[in-house]
Amino acid sequence: MTDRALRLGMLGAGTIAGIHARNLDQIPEAELVAVADIDSARAHDLADSRKAAVVSGLDELLSCGLDALIVCLPPFATAGVVARIANADVHLYAEKPVGLSIEAALHDLDAVRKSGVVAASGYMWRSSPLVHRARTLLGSRAVGLIQGTVITAAPPPVWWRDKSLSGGALVESGTHIIDLMRLFGGDARRVTYVGARNLLEPAGCAVEDVAAATIEFASGGVGSFGLSCATHGGRWSIDVVARDLHLHLNFFPEAMSGHCDGSAISHIAEPISNIVPHGFSGAASWYASLRKFITAARAADPGAVGASFEEGVRTLALTLAFEKSLAAGGMRVDVARVG
Repeated sequence: MTDRALRLGMLGAGTIAGIHARNLDQIPEAELVAVADIDSARAHDLADSRKAAVVSGLDELLSCGLDALIVCLPPFATAGVVARIANADVHLYAEKPVGLSIEAALHDLDAVRKSGVVAASGYMWRSSPLVHRARTLLGSRAVGLIQGTVITAAPPPVWWRDKSLSGGALVESGTHIIDLMRLFGGDARRVTYVGARNLLEPAGCAVEDVAAATIEFASGGVGSFGLSCATHGGRWSIDVVARDLHLHLNFFPEAMSGHCDGSAISHIAEPISNIVPHGFSGAASWYASLRKFITAARAADPGAVGASFEEGVRTLALTLAFEKSLAAGGMRVDVARVG
């Protein structure tokens, strides 16, 4: 690219889009030029102060001369969207989860591969300095055990409590920690998953509010995962155990403790002074993930993103295997391969 700012569009103008927009305000190499949302008032709230255009939908966004697009749609609205963007030769950053079916996600991935565009997924904690430090300490050691935990509240959108629209608590929310379990443990072979609805008010809620899972990794390691979406505050964390190493990474707030080769580990992620807090944990990671994408898009370098779209598809395959196990009464289920 030339020295001009990257021309960006936003598809969807909800909470996550607002976070990305505020981070874009801190990145002079990028400019938000167009926003689309089915709620035009919400789109104007995001666009007007940034002098961005409000357009009717994806087709009109793709006619705005964009270099890149940030996709902030709810899971039920994502099928085929990434393929359309990639086929238009526009770089893209797709929020997680990247779909609700592996077939639709693989269709999108095929378009991404054929087009060669830069395609990222919204797993911001892969860009966390905490995760980078943990991977450095782990080095080449084989991981024996990984434990992930998500204890949180159910998000407010009405569609989130309808599993056919959100995918459920693990597919839509727990996916962040599941993705990190994949990052440290490698691809998974088989899983089990059980869950129940017994804490949230049942009226209008079709998602499991407590769940537990096991993972067998192809590398030989094993993992466990526990989730609840029925409380306030809570915890997003992961424990990694290898020979002479135990790391506990807590993302709410971001800090790491443990031991490595007999020495105690204590590490706190330092805030970036110019990043505006947004009420979620890891503001610096959200910023770093988006900045990596913008740098990669400007350089046309698909490998420079924090989390690729392909990694998002692989994490989706794992979370959907959990759901398949749940439907089978907790039976062991093989994870679909993403070639």
